[in-house]
Amino acid sequence: MMPALRDDMLSPIDLQRLEPVTRATHPPRILLLYGSLRARSYSRLLVEEAGRMRPGPLYDRVVDVMEELVRFTWLLRDRADYLVDRYSERVAAARLGQTG
Repeated sequence: MMPALRDDMLSPIDLQRLEPVTRATHPPRILLLYGSLRARSYSRLLVEEAGRMRPGPLYDRVVDVMEELVRFTWLLRDRADYLVDRYSERVAAARLGQTG
């Protein structure tokens, strides 16, 4: 199948780790970021206008996206340590452990 794949570095899905022992009780923190260094870019303008937009189709679409981000925040919160555990990082750590 994938001969270079290291079976010992694969981790099976652990349903116990998907449900955190303690759940956060504070509201999710949401930060609007723009991904451009340019003085004028669509993402920068969107962030700057988000607080000043008038109701309309674009406003509704921005609200849709923000609702989805909030939902994903709620779904992923308290589970990050498990969900960002990556195969490539485990392999790299194993290599460092073997050569170091």
